[in-house]
Amino acid sequence: VQNFSGQGGPLGEQTDENGQIQFEHLAGGTYQVQAIPTSVDTLAGMMGGDLGGLRTIAAFVEIEDQEVRELTLGGRADSCTLQGYLTCGDEIGAGLSVMLLSMQGTRVANSDDVGFYEFDAVREGDYMLMVGKFGLGSGSGYATTVHVSGTGVMQHDIELPMTGLTVRVVGQADGKPIASVAVMVRREDGGQGGGFQLTDELGVTEFRYLAAARYVASVGRAAMPMFGSGGDLASRVLEPVELSPGRRQQLEVSLGQGAEVLARVLDSRGSPVQGASVFVLDENGQPLTLFSMNGTGSDGRIRVGSLPGGRVRLLARHERLGQVEQEVWLQPGGTAETDLVLQPGCTLRILVVDQEGEPTSGIQAICFDQRGAPLSMMLQGAEAMQRGMAFLQGGEQVAGPLPPGKYRVVLTDLGAKTVSHEVVVEPGMSELRLDLAFPR
Repeated sequence: VQNFSGQGGPLGEQTDENGQIQFEHLAGGTYQVQAIPTSVDTLAGMMGGDLGGLRTIAAFVEIEDQEVRELTLGGRADSCTLQGYLTCGDEIGAGLSVMLLSMQGTRVANSDDVGFYEFDAVREGDYMLMVGKFGLGSGSGYATTVHVSGTGVMQHDIELPMTGLTVRVVGQADGKPIASVAVMVRREDGGQGGGFQLTDELGVTEFRYLAAARYVASVGRAAMPMFGSGGDLASRVLEPVELSPGRRQQLEVSLGQGAEVLARVLDSRGSPVQGASVFVLDENGQPLTLFSMNGTGSDGRIRVGSLPGGRVRLLARHERLGQVEQEVWLQPGGTAETDLVLQPGCTLRILVVDQEGEPTSGIQAICFDQRGAPLSMMLQGAEAMQRGMAFLQGGEQVAGPLPPGKYRVVLTDLGAKTVSHEVVVEPGMSELRLDLAFPR
């Protein structure tokens, strides 16, 4: 059980002989509840980096103070077997992880020597399907959506793209390769694909099976703060790179001494805010990471390290209290201190509809500001899971709170098709409901 604020870490216990468990003394809020009906052997393999056989059952629930809620996870339902073969050009996709994700949980299967994968008992619905190399806290590869229906066997073969990106990281002072440095690669347009990996002993990491598109790479500890080494080194956002179909490109980046910032987040009345996220953007408005692993403490403070020296922008946000962006100057090896005062904003509530005006599932809505910063994707903890997967159900998608201004909402089916809508948030707006069309 994980609160969206990320405070205190997840709570975990084992179910009793009736499959039940009770959590008490929870604060009011939104929670992700996740069960892992996975064998001990599979869990042991996960600790070694093999996620094959992983299965989780999940749900999201709102709890008011003093409220008692009952929740059932799983249960009987019509289902089918989803299976297929993986290929990449003339190669067989052997030994790859296939991840099936939805709001109801996550499952992972490994392809065998002939590239065959299989999931049994898959319920009807829309899923995100990812293929590549995945481990605890890392992974990258191809992403698409699949609609599962009916009973029996559903055959879903996948031809993986041959496009790839290799990143090599060296020290700025000596030019020597740096191992275990975090590298995050994402599509500039917000579509799925890319991922997060650590460099090997040669300072190299490779991202395969990417769709042809423009990508942004972040390198350094701040790209994924919980993983990797190099905490004393600066992190960097690289210039976007265009990946052509079937081509594999290589980038080299050098890292120098890092800086850090001690920020205090306050609400509009000057009171400290607990559970706020702080993101670091480069001078072009591109974030070092899309995920905030930790929120501010009860005193509103948070320390963010492994940052580049020079001019950067700090963006603080809270899902209810608003956001603010402020420029700071960082000195390599030094610590800057600043206060960030949140300003109330407007929450966009987006419903994607088809050409007949009916709600449609499997279409993701991503909100960009005028610089191209993917504001709706910059999230914290369990909030990232809920908002990131909500589009699979076809319901309301949420972005914000956003300050007044002009925005671009991109609708994507994770494939080649995207539809863009211009949106204006006027001063004083607290909420804006939008029905945005995505013609099939």
